[in-house]
Amino acid sequence: MKILSIMALLGLLLASGPAQAGGLDCVNPPFGKNVKEIEGLVKYREADGVEYYNYTGPNPCHLPVLEFSNPAIAYAAVNGKLYAQIESTRIPKKYVKDAKQKLDNYFAGRAKEEELAPLWRRVQQRINTSVSPQIKMRKNKVYEIIWMLENRNLRVKLKLNLEAGNAKFNYYYLPIWKELQKK
Repeated sequence: MKILSIMALLGLLLASGPAQAGGLDCVNPPFGKNVKEIEGLVKYREADGVEYYNYTGPNPCHLPVLEFSNPAIAYAAVNGKLYAQIESTRIPKKYVKDAKQKLDNYFAGRAKEEELAPLWRRVQQRINTSVSPQIKMRKNKVYEIIWMLENRNLRVKLKLNLEAGNAKFNYYYLPIWKELQKK
């Protein structure tokens, strides 16, 4: 049950209806648009050809997750075009142990995919897709759950670092993401 709660929390990070904020729709950012045309984006760093921005527009960006968490939200651009939205937050400690156990059991072959399927369905509803995710375990038990939403030109990645208690959602504009993969 706790794992369902953590996925519900993380699912809310993905989307829950439009949240317009002074020219920037925080839930559905205008990917591919020139960042100079988006009011309130302020560049704070550049690395490896990617520019990173904070949103400081006249109206605050309100996502439902802000009601129970304090995520950091940033935007990225490549060649002046909006490429990604990056949301990072802490996972409440009370959920980490249970989520870790469920995912560890899944990757050790002690749990069946069907046991995790309801978790993915819940998140899939939040991002409005029936596409099944790729589920990977990286070094140090960092889990990645990835959806390729070709019809919406989006790649959505949920990254869980349960050891550190962190979660990150990245939305990538697929045409730019694919170009970057070629380099």
